[in-house]
Amino acid sequence: GVINPSSLPKVDCTRMMKFFGQAGAHSVTYVFSAYNLSVPASAFGHTMLRLNRSRTKGGERGSELLDLGIGFAAEVDTTNPISYMLKGLFGGFAGRYSARPYYYKVREYNDYESRDLWEYDLTLDADETMMLVAHVWELSHGYSPYFYTGENCSYQLLRLLDVAKPSVNLASHVGTLVLPADTVKALFSAPGLVKKTRFRPSIRTQLMH
Repeated sequence: GVINPSSLPKVDCTRMMKFFGQAGAHSVTYVFSAYNLSVPASAFGHTMLRLNRSRTKGGERGSELLDLGIGFAAEVDTTNPISYMLKGLFGGFAGRYSARPYYYKVREYNDYESRDLWEYDLTLDADETMMLVAHVWELSHGYSPYFYTGENCSYQLLRLLDVAKPSVNLASHVGTLVLPADTVKALFSAPGLVKKTRFRPSIRTQLMH
């Protein structure tokens, strides 16, 4: 049967409400960080979410840099290349969610690693956005095995979006091998999910141009 929310006891969590306040999420953007062949770790790209705060139409230029970036990454505990490879392939690393201001992500990927960023604004409504933030909070207190080729950063973000908006069922549009670029294609498998696309060129791209 269906659980009636009104029948459940009310629970107040100060830390959770503080996180909700810090996020101030009004909408969600899916971000793809392109690969850079001079940075081996970026060979397949990377993805993250941006929780956008409410702002006036158009907003002040650069205001999105103060939004909250959400990522899922492996906690690497070895410098041995063989161990690194085996743990990455067979889920030997713990994968955890992290939340940092978006400008940290831009500085890391866009500036330091010269990787272009593609930003996809999603059409999640207020309730769906709130559910996504709540699920990020719920998962941030634990970890799950990280698999480089399967249940990686990109796959986990698709699962987050599926919880927020079950009708899209994005995870069903990727196979056993999950590449970040494939998850971007999965976004477009749900008609109307992506409402706007932006390109944020790296410093290197701007220089070459």
